[in-house]
Amino acid sequence: MDSKLSEIHSDLKIINSNKLSSNQGRLLLMGLTFELIQNKQLFPRNNDLKNFIKTIYEENLELEKEYRDYLYLSRTLLGSRVLKTLLIKDYDMLLQITNDLIEFLPFSSTENKSVSPRNSNSTDTDEWVNFLRGRSN
Repeated sequence: MDSKLSEIHSDLKIINSNKLSSNQGRLLLMGLTFELIQNKQLFPRNNDLKNFIKTIYEENLELEKEYRDYLYLSRTLLGSRVLKTLLIKDYDMLLQITNDLIEFLPFSSTENKSVSPRNSNSTDTDEWVNFLRGRSN
């Protein structure tokens, strides 16, 4: 899972680097967003997605209303609603979301790993899930 998060992290940096057109950046962010929403290792339960969606997407997209609870019953339905919103918003808002995702996602570089990869992955995942459930230390 750590390698998948590393790939997502590097893709987010590509969006910020201005190497892509605004349409390419938008499409890449939409794909990464859907991948994150579908990831059951980061979000074991659908309710774990609420804090993530509120913090990253609802606040940045300046929605008039929060996403309704029925959307959290289905990851695909939630993903499609978030993607629909991303499709119509200004690219500057999407860059802000990209920056927030880079800060929000648990990412540990390979240079800082001193413990066995299995233990550090488990610890990173546990910290991430606890944060999402509102039990941050």
